[in-house]
Amino acid sequence: MAFGKLLVAIDINDPEGSEQLVAATRSLVAGSTANVHLVFVAPSLPTRYSRYLRAEFASDVRAEGLEELAKWAAALDLTPEAVSVEVRQGAVAAKVLAQATEHRVDLIVVGSHKSGLVQRLIGSNATAILRDAQCNVFVVKHSG
Repeated sequence: MAFGKLLVAIDINDPEGSEQLVAATRSLVAGSTANVHLVFVAPSLPTRYSRYLRAEFASDVRAEGLEELAKWAAALDLTPEAVSVEVRQGAVAAKVLAQATEHRVDLIVVGSHKSGLVQRLIGSNATAILRDAQCNVFVVKHSG
């Protein structure tokens, strides 16, 4: 099965997991003309904490996210026209699913961390994406 449009959810705070996602994506698109959209979703902070942050905090997070995504985009070894990057802020699963709908992707590539007690009780982002996605989902298990 060939995929024409892929959405890859990158966590810039997890370099090892991101490397695994990029390696898996490279394998999935090798020899194809697929387009890849990389997205980093920065979690929203409760508003009660915003008064302690610099006014530029959100724009700094966005700039750092775009810089890191550009590095991962280059690692895909695709033409620049075949790769796009975006930083969103909010609930990870909801934003990834919204991006998948907006970009009409065929496949979402997402990482899965070892599950702890919290993930077992409320579920992980990968689980929510897998459950609610309207397209195929490829889960890359974190080996670290």
